[in-house]
Amino acid sequence: MIDLSDLRARPEVYKTACQTKRMAIDIDAFLALDQKVRSAKTNLEQLRAEQNAVSKAMPKLQGEEKTRKLEEMKSLAARLKDLEAEYANIEADWTREQLLIP
Repeated sequence: MIDLSDLRARPEVYKTACQTKRMAIDIDAFLALDQKVRSAKTNLEQLRAEQNAVSKAMPKLQGEEKTRKLEEMKSLAARLKDLEAEYANIEADWTREQLLIP
């Protein structure tokens, strides 16, 4: 397993290692995928935090405001489910590619 922070800081070393070992691995593409994974994870964590905050406030709400928040929660839950599925696919690709880097 490689040190990802080192890869992000010194991609040229890894490109050279791939060439030396005659491995056809696109380090730039991996770094782009890495950025995509990190961004998706951040978005996922933000949505979960928002969901938790709304869930925590629900017992204090009443009437129309509670109904509105429930609708928001349903929408948020659907977006969260879609993002989790997308993240799982991206992370699987990321993990597979990571294991190929020398």
